[in-house]
Amino acid sequence: MKKATCIFLVDDNQTTTFIHERLINNLGITEELIIAPNGKIALELMQQRQDEGKGWPELILLDLNMPVMDGIEFYQAFQQFDPEVQAAIKVVVLTSSFAYRDVQRAQETGIRHFINKPLTMEKLKHMWPEQIRESLHE
Repeated sequence: MKKATCIFLVDDNQTTTFIHERLINNLGITEELIIAPNGKIALELMQQRQDEGKGWPELILLDLNMPVMDGIEFYQAFQQFDPEVQAAIKVVVLTSSFAYRDVQRAQETGIRHFINKPLTMEKLKHMWPEQIRESLHE
């Protein structure tokens, strides 16, 4: 079974994070799951991981509304990364807010992938390449 090397879950809601963490771990789709309560900490953890030679995450599940640095601000900082790095990381907004203002801001920033909370196995199947979707059936 092909696993992601690393997934980042960036969300300040502890209950939601607990549920999503359990789902991801139970499915066994990643070797490492890193949780950050806001975009600032996520960026710091990504840089730390890179400095340690562990590479970039393959997937970032990103909440929009968080304290310190929200999902939009995180994505704006992410756009400063090398284009090859950006292309290698899939960023998916995982949100409970589909308010027009939030979606419009996100789309204006360049975010294209949105999933409504809660994360489910079915939603994961649709966001991964074929080989990972196949592993979810096992």
